[in-house]
Amino acid sequence: MRNIFERLSPKAIRLIYGGMALIVVALGAANIHQVMVVRVVGNDQCRWVKVEQEASRLLITDIVRGGVTDQAGVRDGDHLLRINGMEFKSDQHAQSMINAVAGGTARYTIERKGQQFEVDVLIPKAINMSFLALTLQGGSLLLTTGDREENGIPGGYVAVADSGPGIAPEIRERLFDPFFTTKTSDGTGLGLWVSQGLVQRYGGRIGVDCPPSGGSVFTVWLPNEAQAA
Repeated sequence: MRNIFERLSPKAIRLIYGGMALIVVALGAANIHQVMVVRVVGNDQCRWVKVEQEASRLLITDIVRGGVTDQAGVRDGDHLLRINGMEFKSDQHAQSMINAVAGGTARYTIERKGQQFEVDVLIPKAINMSFLALTLQGGSLLLTTGDREENGIPGGYVAVADSGPGIAPEIRERLFDPFFTTKTSDGTGLGLWVSQGLVQRYGGRIGVDCPPSGGSVFTVWLPNEAQAA
């Protein structure tokens, strides 16, 4: 198959790259939102579940087999009580504590069946939040490109698909609305709306689909020659 970018204008190529960058960020944020609403995902290759009314206690679950927490001897169902001898005030506080020692070890105080003990956990140095939720679920990202004719107009597309939990319908319906965001502390909610406007300005489209089999697929399509929307 011929390289579709050979037939796209430089402006169209820039739009594709810019749009897909925003899509990957949005995709990662959406999946992290889905996971972190009820639990904090740590970079210690396991999940922490909040224990109601006990901010200084986290339930450890979904430990990655062969991962650093597994190798330290921690098991699903154990409770995390302290990190490096210090209690944490919240799950976010605990996450920041292990981020601070990334590349080194953190001593976890663990409780199992009423008994407490300590283990040293090697904390990976690299943290990629955009893909963290997918990775810890055994997920993946797939990037595809190709030629596609839409409404009799030749063009090219780029699609990013993940194998995560997908995006809730009520969020998907508003994803391209101005000022809509799932973030609680920052973010303007304009990124995808602006991207959609730019793509449509040149006769293209940007969309998201969540197939029944799971995951999400973001697609940007642009005509070979720029056209009025």
